[in-house]
Amino acid sequence: FPGSKTVYPRLGLSSDIDGQVRLIKAAIQKGVDAIVIAPNSADNGEINEALRDAADANIQILTFDADINNFTRSAYVGTDNYAAGAIADRRG
Repeated sequence: FPGSKTVYPRLGLSSDIDGQVRLIKAAIQKGVDAIVIAPNSADNGEINEALRDAADANIQILTFDADINNFTRSAYVGTDNYAAGAIADRRG
């Protein structure tokens, strides 16, 4: 996002829900401009709540690889796996 800065060292990586929530909360505390996340679960209330807290703090949310249901994020980057499978089948 324009004007955003990358935070180094990274806050960390986590593939479990508790870890992702912990990292989101740490990002809020650091006052980051944006959070980029591949959410562990599209419907997890804890992740959604933590991301809402981030959005309320004017932090941009970008999801990739997996999106979040019932949440307005700034951007999503991912693959249409159905279309990718159809292309692979035609080439197969």
